Amino acid sequence: MNNITPDTIRNWKETRRRISALTAYDFPTARLLDEAGIDLLLVGDSLGMKITQSVTIPTIGIGAGPDTSGQVLVCQDVLGLSYGFKPKFLRTYANIFETIRHAPTSTRANARAITCVALRRSSSTSFSSARWPLASS
Repeated sequence: MNNITPDTIRNWKETRRRISALTAYDFPTARLLDEAGIDLLLVGDSLGMKITQSVTIPTIGIGAGPDTSGQVLVCQDVLGLSYGFKPKFLRTYANIFETIRHAPTSTRANARAITCVALRRSSSTSFSSARWPLASS
């Protein structure tokens, strides 16, 4: 198993090396991509370890456990956009899902409050001048 680190990728990028990365869902595809000289092989959790052991190129796991050359965290998981299942290793740095979930309720409450204030202010003036200042000119 070839180990790969973020520094490896950073070095490749700094030297402007083109990086080829493809996904393999089965052994035949993994072996074909290995023979083709692909830089990185993306694998899922079901075959991550077996594919990693059968190829010579680094594998990057997406929820594939510690048996791959490296791991990828999905942006939605890190930001807390996912609902429900959370892997044990996941560190969530925000809970944007809850913010999004409560946004419509907050917006509705805010709109009602603004409407009430506007109605109180317009009760002392005529409807047309309160809503359309240019209508009275």
